[in-house]
Amino acid sequence: PMSAVAQLKKAAPAKPAVDFQAHAESDAILMRRSGRAMGAIAGLIGENLSRLDIEDDSDFLTPSALSGLLEAVQLLADQLAERGEDLGEIIAAGSV
Repeated sequence: PMSAVAQLKKAAPAKPAVDFQAHAESDAILMRRSGRAMGAIAGLIGENLSRLDIEDDSDFLTPSALSGLLEAVQLLADQLAERGEDLGEIIAAGSV
């Protein structure tokens, strides 16, 4: 009979199970929050543009605020792209 050590060496390491349900729930939360955040950002930028048209160059948002909003959009875009790649890998691995 084969020793326990030899049996362990012979057995292929088990692939860690991907919890698709947990990934899907987390991704759904990210997508909902991102959608609300991007909607709010679009509203602020739209308000800024409206005020520029109406009030002759009276910025509602400072350049610093606009920069912060752009950074927030970039962070959201990065997170969504990363989650999309993760989901693609899960699907490609046949874990769905």
